[in-house]
Amino acid sequence: MKYFVARAIVRVVQKMDLFYARLNVHRLRRELKRLGRNAVIENPAYFMNPEHISIGDNFTARAGVKLRAYTCYEDDLYTPSLVIGNNVHLATDCTINCIDKITIGDDSALGAGSKVMDHAHGLASFEDLEEQMIRRRLSTKGPVTIGRNCYIGAQVVIFAGVDIGDNSIIGANSVVTRSVPPNSIAAGIPARVIRTVNIPGAVLAQ
Repeated sequence: MKYFVARAIVRVVQKMDLFYARLNVHRLRRELKRLGRNAVIENPAYFMNPEHISIGDNFTARAGVKLRAYTCYEDDLYTPSLVIGNNVHLATDCTINCIDKITIGDDSALGAGSKVMDHAHGLASFEDLEEQMIRRRLSTKGPVTIGRNCYIGAQVVIFAGVDIGDNSIIGANSVVTRSVPPNSIAAGIPARVIRTVNIPGAVLAQ
């Protein structure tokens, strides 16, 4: 008897969660800079300063996704721009932190637990090492661009100043510190190109 009651309660909770998720999409449509058609955003999801975040059609965000656009930190002000194209899939627990510009192209996907950030705590010159880590200024080496039709594997970390070319694959658990040409498979810490894929009709890396 307890089993059947538990099943019934679980079904009710699941329906309520689905209803809440749909309501949340309507709310985000008003708060985000843009949110395209057919968005699926599972709970929980977190959006910091959504007015700086633009998302295309057919967006999917699994539970635990965090999109943060920092407009200030300590005494510094930022004008972030996080742009996500059409048909983009963010798997469970993906995190994107932006103070400058991060762009994800159409038809791309990020695996579970992946992280993209266009900044770091502390100055590149290491002049602020005596300050507490949490109070060090945020610094950036430039925007992050993930091209069209890219797959970023689970638990990948992508740092500032990186450009990942169209049709590229980044292997799971990789740390990407430098740009990856189009049509490439890259993996490792730091990530290195291990293979170039010949895709019919695609522009090969020079």
